[in-house]
This record gives sequence, structure tokens and C-alpha cells, in this order.
Amino acid sequence: MTRYPSPSWRTSEYEQARQAGVTRIRTAHSDIPQLGISCEAGWLPLVERFLTEAKASLPEGTRLVGVQARQKWALLSLSCRVEPTPQDLKTYAGILAAEARASLESRRTCEVCGQPGRLRRTTERWLMTRCDEHHESLQASHQPDDDEPRAWGSGNVWTDLGLPDPDDDPGDKAD
Repeated sequence: MTRYPSPSWRTSEYEQARQAGVTRIRTAHSDIPQLGISCEAGWLPLVERFLTEAKASLPEGTRLVGVQARQKWALLSLSCRVEPTPQDLKTYAGILAAEARASLESRRTCEVCGQPGRLRRTTERWLMTRCDEHHESLQASHQPDDDEPRAWGSGNVWTDLGLPDPDDDPGDKAD
């Protein structure tokens, strides 16, 4: 199995700042007994906004008892559990809307730093949402030790699939 070095941005200072952000969110939302946050620091503001919006949307007497925030398929994935278990789906409408907003925002937010980013593919075919700076550092850190070529595509998933990039502004194109 090929081993890769840590990306240049994954420093002890980054990890400490990320952990401080997670701790701040857990403290602010201490009423949620099970709160798992395993995404990178750039998406922590999205997680916090989701929690605030989701809790505000719940009817009186209902509460979030479990939330999991992580990266999946290059997007912020949020799962939650509500108690008491609602008898109708309308209770979930606000949670689903908050989750959709956070997930869509994560599609254009670098998961490392929170700056504008886009869906990218690494040379190892991993999908990640990164800004230019963190995409480049990821590409450099994911070069295998052996001489086997691993490049696949441009790194822009949409272009590689022959689809229009939803992040491109049609007004920017010259006629």
C-alpha cells in the first residue's frame, strides 16, 4: 500500500485551531448529547449554522439528541436524530432545509480554510472541495512513492465528465 505524507497545511497549529473550533461548537450546543464533528476546519461555520437553524426549526418539546457532521463525496454530510420521534415529516422540514443549505454551501467552500473552493479530484481520484491553494498542496502530498503514473483528468470533476461547471459564471464567457 502506498503511503502519503501529511499535506503541508496539516500542522499542529491547524489541528489545535480546528479542535478549538469543535470545542466552541460543542460548548455552544451542549444541549445536544451526541455531537460528532469530523470535518475539517473550513466547514465548521457551516456546521454551526446548521445546528442553530435546525434547532430553531423544531417544534416545542422536540430536540436534537444526536448529530454527526462529516465529509462524504466531497460535501458536508449531516445526520441527526430527534426526540421524541416525530409522527409526521413536517417536523423534519426545517432540518432538511438547513441540511440542504449547508451541503450546497460546502460544495463551494474549501473544507480546509473556508475560502471559496470547488469540487476537485486528486491524482488518486479522491473527491474533495478545495480552494486553489489547498488543492495544489493536496496534489503534491498525494504523489505516490513509486514511479507509477496516477494522473487522471484535470482535477475539475465537471470538466472531466464533459459537464458544465456549476461554479462557472456564464457571464464570464466571451462570445
